[in-house]
Amino acid sequence: MAAAEAGCDVVAVQGTEAGGHVRGRSPLRPLLDSVLGRVEVPVLAAGGIGDARAFAAMLAAGAAGARVGTRFVAATESGAHPLYKQAVTEAAADSTEITGAFSVCPLCATVPRARVLRSCVTALGDLAGDTVGETRAGGQRVTLPKGHGLPPGTAATGHIEAMPMYAGESAAHIGAVEPAAQIIRSWAGG
Repeated sequence: MAAAEAGCDVVAVQGTEAGGHVRGRSPLRPLLDSVLGRVEVPVLAAGGIGDARAFAAMLAAGAAGARVGTRFVAATESGAHPLYKQAVTEAAADSTEITGAFSVCPLCATVPRARVLRSCVTALGDLAGDTVGETRAGGQRVTLPKGHGLPPGTAATGHIEAMPMYAGESAAHIGAVEPAAQIIRSWAGG
């Protein structure tokens, strides 16, 4: 309500099913129900929306749309590292967890909890040493410390499996890397 009163044009409601940084502690559906009808701006649902059925359910519940992350990590156009995309498509039910393991980052100072693929938490725990690899930033190679919060992009090298692979519970329903346009068409029924 504070966001709408401050003049925001839209409000995103994120449940704990979401991948990435998770601020709240409530699942999406009860949270969405508690916000709908209390604000005059469109409300977007976020968290656990990885297929057409989940998207349709949020629209039917009254959301104006959805904020989707995990499904588009595994899109052809995504800048995610190929091993990250593969890990998302291979995820099964209960393959994600909320953890503070990747809290070495500016965003993590305010939100140390993030939902990631459980396999990267395990790989991080098994990794010896203080670094997981490198990436490019501003044309220079940057060393990535163990537990950093930057997800592996295409420029990342090293122990990709031990980098934060942010993913929501919807990862279990993502079976293939597909072009974004194809994903949208399938969600729109055409």
